[in-house]
Amino acid sequence: MTKKILIVDPYYGGSHRHWADGLRKYSRFTISVLSLPARHWKWRMHGGAVTLAEEFNKLKSPPDLILATDMMDVATFIGLIQQTTKVPIPVVTYFHENQLAYPKSVQDSDLQTSRDDHYGFINYTSALVSDRVIFNSQYNQSTFLNLLKDMLSRLPDYQNIDTVSHIEQKSVILYPGIDTELFDSVEITQKKQDSPLVIWNHRWEYDKNPEPFFQALESIDLKQIPFQLAVLGDHHKNYPVEFSTAEKNLQDRIVHFGYLQKQIDYARWLKMGDILPVTSNQDFFGISIVEAIYCGCLPLLPNRLSYPELIPSEYHQELIYSENDMFGSKLEQMIINPPKLTKSELKQIGVRFSWKRMIDRYDDLFESIL
Repeated sequence: MTKKILIVDPYYGGSHRHWADGLRKYSRFTISVLSLPARHWKWRMHGGAVTLAEEFNKLKSPPDLILATDMMDVATFIGLIQQTTKVPIPVVTYFHENQLAYPKSVQDSDLQTSRDDHYGFINYTSALVSDRVIFNSQYNQSTFLNLLKDMLSRLPDYQNIDTVSHIEQKSVILYPGIDTELFDSVEITQKKQDSPLVIWNHRWEYDKNPEPFFQALESIDLKQIPFQLAVLGDHHKNYPVEFSTAEKNLQDRIVHFGYLQKQIDYARWLKMGDILPVTSNQDFFGISIVEAIYCGCLPLLPNRLSYPELIPSEYHQELIYSENDMFGSKLEQMIINPPKLTKSELKQIGVRFSWKRMIDRYDDLFESIL
């Protein structure tokens, strides 16, 4: 009989949903999801465990393994379901991000009053009570463990710093997969543009750092260097003003501007794309980047966050820029004289993260726990 895994995620959207849907599609286990909508993230981290524990306790049969995410207060959740579980159920927590390293919005009033440390503490206790901990990148793991040690060392007493090594010993890194079948189903026989197509395919939010991205393109536009621009990605009603400004200032360059409801349309734009410049200040993995690379877009990535992990070292000089480099100049040169990487080479960089290659690592881990 196939073992059952229950994903419990109080913030089921974006990369969280992408990951969960991939697991459900490719895993050899029977996987279901217990979730809440992806909004009000702070309230989800506090109250999501209570609501989802109530739903869990209504289940007719318990799962064989619980797979929680980092937005869950796992300790509270476990405490609330113990009354209905006859035997302990192993719990694995997957860290899509960690609140110790997540950059705070300048518009967040809690930033000024230093009231956000407890979200990192929820991540800490969640990892502490989990049987295994999975991080979606080396960057995510290292920042969490290092910043956790720093946070605990600032406590007045009973700091329990030894628990950091305990968490490290039971942690593993498993990248999220991408669904390459979607992109392989799309064929572009003839490109619609003569000049290079620049792609933005991230969320329209402050942590993706849109200002230098659009400033560089506006500077290149003034030099009358040919390029076109497709601005994709999900966004809320209140998004950074840089997008509205760019829509006006770069209107003659823009060939698409806005979120694409259909995944197949999104895949087509990536297949038509040529260059993916990235200026983000936050990415614990970078699913949208890996998708674009797989589709043949040349990435231009900063030497920070998880990005060096995504690109084989032999391509770093061409595709990764340092903090000392001028991003605008580097992008201009890539538009005028792009690196000689073929679509096939770029696809091979991206295919390493396909679900078909990643799923056995996940399933083997689940099997060892079960």
